[in-house]
Amino acid sequence: MHNARIDYVSHKGFNTGMDYTFYKNNDIQHLVNDFEKEDEQEISTLSFQRVQRGNLYINDSRKLEREWVLNYGMEASLSDTHNESSQSIDMEVAAEGTFRLKQKDYSVGGFIGFTKQFGKKISLDASVSLQYYKASVDSAGKKKTLWNRVSFFPQLNFTYKVNPSGMLMLSFSSDKSYPSYWMTTPNTYYMNVYSSMIGNPDLKPQLSYSMQLNYILKSKYVFGLFTNIQSDKIQQMTYQRHDELRSVFQTVNMDIYNMYGAVAVIPFRPFDFMSSRLTLMGCAIHNKGALYDISFDRKKLFGRAELNNTFYLTKDRNLSLELRGYCISPVIQGLYDIDLIYNVSAGLAWTFAKKKMRLTVRGNDLFEGANPVTHVDEQGQKSRMKLWQDSRNVTLTLRYSFGGYKEKKAKEVDTSRLGTGI
Repeated sequence: MHNARIDYVSHKGFNTGMDYTFYKNNDIQHLVNDFEKEDEQEISTLSFQRVQRGNLYINDSRKLEREWVLNYGMEASLSDTHNESSQSIDMEVAAEGTFRLKQKDYSVGGFIGFTKQFGKKISLDASVSLQYYKASVDSAGKKKTLWNRVSFFPQLNFTYKVNPSGMLMLSFSSDKSYPSYWMTTPNTYYMNVYSSMIGNPDLKPQLSYSMQLNYILKSKYVFGLFTNIQSDKIQQMTYQRHDELRSVFQTVNMDIYNMYGAVAVIPFRPFDFMSSRLTLMGCAIHNKGALYDISFDRKKLFGRAELNNTFYLTKDRNLSLELRGYCISPVIQGLYDIDLIYNVSAGLAWTFAKKKMRLTVRGNDLFEGANPVTHVDEQGQKSRMKLWQDSRNVTLTLRYSFGGYKEKKAKEVDTSRLGTGI
């Protein structure tokens, strides 16, 4: 992957720039299935992807009368992607895993917004963007439009200072997420003799809308309500075929993926040498969608609890022990029922050399509870899946802080859509 970016920023708030990304990836898979009473089966797959993507943006900020600040800008992007796959089973071409296609993505949009401080108690930051985005594919001369949409994306941040130690905060945000380039191909990737992953050329972008209302009490306690609505939620699920002993994993767009909940963050100090923070969250989730001939409409209540503790082992607090843990009650995700998930981690930190050097030893997921076990029991579909992946690890970190040094923040390259893995 190569990325080049040029950016201009003026002292008056004007900003413009462009970036270009080139990405190429080759994957080779060779799978041998050794049957007890039959001959071996060999499946070979060669996958190739090449992506060229460019982006141009212009932003400006103007200070108006009475401390109003106006923000506006435009952005346009274009990407050209080549996806190819060649698959053979026992030296014969497998049509289900062989294809060659080109995908083009276009996007153009603009936004306008403002910020305003009303006295010492109220601040407001609001904006709205209008975006047009389109994607099409060309496979063997046959063209198809994947999506062709125009969408509004509003943003709002409102803060009201009730008193010197109390604050009310309201936020609303919206955004979209694209499926990866490889997800929208007709690819078949064999995990083993029983399971395979297949692409979905009908996938659409996911729209997300989030709203959160928080009240901060005594400058440290947080109590809030939140809502997350994800239209066309991109979700991978498993399906057991009726005509053969085979399970397929496919990513689809769900009709409804809504979550409503309440959260509380409570810091406390039971002893002088101990500092703790308890986070509690309760949620109601609603999932609705379809996978092949299975339609589902499911609801579930679940909760999450997290406790972080810091024990100061010396009077100067240069040596401390951290003990953290969280647990998530059983929850649903599409057709899946997910069992209890928990994680307990511990770390020992030593600060020395006039607090410029810090040595940390940390153990993560000590009891190996972070790997979820998922079940499906819906309309004749029954399965159980456990990831046998050891997530436990121990890390040793030594860090030295130079006086006055501040790490420069660079814009990261978006790699979420790249790669030939589904």
